[in-house]
Amino acid sequence: PYWLHSFDSDARAEVEAVIRKEKSTETIKIDMRGHATFKYIPTDALKHIDDKLTNAIEPFDYSHAKRFDPAFMAGFYFERFNDDPSEAFEKSRKKSEYVMKKHLEINCGYRDATVKEYKDTISNYDQTNTMMPIWVVHAEYNNKKYVYVINGDTGTIAGDIPISHGRLALFTLGSGLAIILLNILSKLGGIF
Repeated sequence: PYWLHSFDSDARAEVEAVIRKEKSTETIKIDMRGHATFKYIPTDALKHIDDKLTNAIEPFDYSHAKRFDPAFMAGFYFERFNDDPSEAFEKSRKKSEYVMKKHLEINCGYRDATVKEYKDTISNYDQTNTMMPIWVVHAEYNNKKYVYVINGDTGTIAGDIPISHGRLALFTLGSGLAIILLNILSKLGGIF
């Protein structure tokens, strides 16, 4: 389950830009304004799934979205949302704020620019609860649990990879020895 948030954002920011000259630099402040309409910013509606994982598998393709039909879900495992809609909205708002800040920095006319102060006003807010095609995979390795999420549209995967430190050390040692051996052979006029 996901929350989809749509809204208009009117932003005002103070952007600090650095102008580099031959022997000096000058810092200037620019007042910037911007407007954007955000449609369907996704935020997962489950508290027990790490937001970093679900953010990493975005974006979703809404072009083939359909109205919810309980018959379609027969045979699938799905969960009901348990995240508060207002908390989910704040996550969506942070995503929109990041986009707006980057937009204002890029469009201020200077390369080295950073937003120093930012304020926005939200209007025309709408939210809807939806199901997204994601798969959550739980795995255990060396008594540690790992969670992976997969975007069912794009196949994008996010999660922590279990590492066998013993195998990694052997691979590194073997690779190092092979490089040393090839280096010695090349200096002796061997195969190279």
